[in-house]
Amino acid sequence: NTKTRKKHGAKAKKSMYKGVSFRRGMWRMNIKLPDGTLIDRRYSDELEAARAYDSLAIQYFGEFARVNFQGVLSKS
Repeated sequence: NTKTRKKHGAKAKKSMYKGVSFRRGMWRMNIKLPDGTLIDRRYSDELEAARAYDSLAIQYFGEFARVNFQGVLSKS
């Protein structure tokens, strides 16, 4: 919210990719697996984080995965 942004000074960067955000100078990828486990990894590049999200989404959710890059990644 606006109060929090003013209090902490910086405007947050937003990603256009599902499961990707920017925190503390790094792009962060988060995905919650079917068993409730949360995977949280950091990357220096936004696209790298988005691709990592897609890869894990396909691995764990298969044909039901909601991915950022449709048709780019395969299930193998």
